[in-house]
Amino acid sequence: AAIGRSLHEPVDPAAIPLSSSSVDLCHSGNALEHYAPDLLRSYLRECYRILRPGGIASHVIDHRDHLHHVDRGWPFLFHQALPGALYGPLFGHPLLYHNRLRPSEMARLLAEAGFEQIIIRRAGANCEYVTDDELLRLKPGFPSRLLPARGGAWSSLDQRTAYAHYLCRKPKDRYQGIA
Repeated sequence: AAIGRSLHEPVDPAAIPLSSSSVDLCHSGNALEHYAPDLLRSYLRECYRILRPGGIASHVIDHRDHLHHVDRGWPFLFHQALPGALYGPLFGHPLLYHNRLRPSEMARLLAEAGFEQIIIRRAGANCEYVTDDELLRLKPGFPSRLLPARGGAWSSLDQRTAYAHYLCRKPKDRYQGIA
């Protein structure tokens, strides 16, 4: 209030209490990987709704296994290889939940919400953003033969992406300014 703004918390990610086309930027950092896919879809639709045409969606997603943060010797995509019967008990708790979406699936969810991609900046296990060609020279986060094809095949880029910055925009109305 002291700076003329309002704070809304807690907020349901599927019902953001802001007017449509009222903000220029939606940003998150290392949070959306903790949303279940259905809630993530709803949140991205809400981001699209509240952004003005031409507004930017900027989301950094950590695709790494939570245990990799504690022990760097742990493969960063190990959680992807776990069958559901093991994944649920290990990562099903709200404090450890990780949605296991591949980078290509995240990009698809943004496109389905209506966003046009500007760029996906990817980082490998070295934790530095690199070009796609540089990323392809890095070691995969887990042996590809052991990664299940839940929802589609693993691309070479997905296998090597530890985290990614998804930068998108809400398209400007193509009919804007037409009388």
